[in-house]
Amino acid sequence: MVDDEGTQPRPGRTGADFKALTVQFTKEFKAGPNYMEFGTSTSVPIANMMSSFPTRNRHEMQFEAADALNGTHIIENYATRGGSQHGCMTGCIVKCSNTVNDAQGKYVTSALEFETVALCGSNLCIGDLDQVAQLDRLCDDLGLDTIETGGALGLAMECGALAFGDGAAAIALLDRADKGDELAETIARGVDAVAQRFHVTDRVPSIRRQGIPAWEPRTLPGLGVTYATSAMGADHTAGHAIMPSEDPVQASQELQILMALTDSSGFCYFQMATIEQMRELYNAFFDKQLTFDDMVNVGWQCMQDEWEFNRRAGYGPEDCDVPEWLRTELVPSTGTAFSISKEDMARMFTLMPISDNMRKRKMYE
Repeated sequence: MVDDEGTQPRPGRTGADFKALTVQFTKEFKAGPNYMEFGTSTSVPIANMMSSFPTRNRHEMQFEAADALNGTHIIENYATRGGSQHGCMTGCIVKCSNTVNDAQGKYVTSALEFETVALCGSNLCIGDLDQVAQLDRLCDDLGLDTIETGGALGLAMECGALAFGDGAAAIALLDRADKGDELAETIARGVDAVAQRFHVTDRVPSIRRQGIPAWEPRTLPGLGVTYATSAMGADHTAGHAIMPSEDPVQASQELQILMALTDSSGFCYFQMATIEQMRELYNAFFDKQLTFDDMVNVGWQCMQDEWEFNRRAGYGPEDCDVPEWLRTELVPSTGTAFSISKEDMARMFTLMPISDNMRKRKMYE
């Protein structure tokens, strides 16, 4: 344990120059649109429209009760239930975290995010924000990831262990995860554990043994590339390539580099810092003269180090792909499946020239 009482933040080597840059960055962010001002759960209508809102264990990607799960209702409830938007930590300028209270004004959970609403809500055909909030609270108390748990519950529902839409049964089952219930313990171990228990081999909603997040690779191919190739497996935060692109593999690589730099430098993903902004702040903090391409190489080295870790653990580029069912099962609302070949995705492991769009990228793009 480290006792930091009485210590001060480490100052930048350039002093006033670094402070001026941080003030400028903060002002620019606060003057911008701040898409996360009301939290990620307000993304529900957009995801539903984009056919990226998993329903019935991903057999559908639009939910008929999507409006009931829209995070704007959390904000509307502040007036009668209490709660507020707040920062996840002292000094946060994004303040995307919400506090969810029940109808009696009693605290339930914080924060109820989009991925939780999708995987523990629509994916299970549960159209009740209060029930999703209870599942989120249980996951917090048990130390479980809500994406993995929602995917595990969805697969268990498809296997007949409980009914789609039965929120009360899902809550009761998860509540037994630390009480000796074998099925609940299997749910707690995640998607692949459920697949093993029920002998499912042909349609498991995981990529490289990690439950698939809400954002759908069959309708968002760049994100499918990220899921298949990032060191983490199915991780939307590793490179959130949801915008259309002529080259989804390059788009994923560039965003994975951006996120490697974001994570390494301590920025919040929702601050939307660009490579150029991080370069300026890094140089001012350390009194260096790194170029844009130097920063790209730092992010690329992070990715190479992570891949090398996986390789030494017995997991190489040859294992980086999506399950076959994502290539053959069409999303009903779009008629699309994941179509990028494993051979094309292999380009990910060689650094490509950075596009002009990434070089000129602005904070809110």
